[in-house]
Amino acid sequence: MRDVAIIGVSQTKFGELWDSSFRDLIAEAGIKAIVDACRTGTHCSTYF
Repeated sequence: MRDVAIIGVSQTKFGELWDSSFRDLIAEAGIKAIVDACRTGTHCSTYF
């Protein structure tokens, strides 16, 4: 097995978000998590 680490996290706003689809919310949280991970100065080789 390989060692893995979670280095970036994020979440979307809470509440009734009728203007956003489920896909939009996932994309928003994912992009913010990638931005959060890059703040640490580490190199990210793989994204899931």
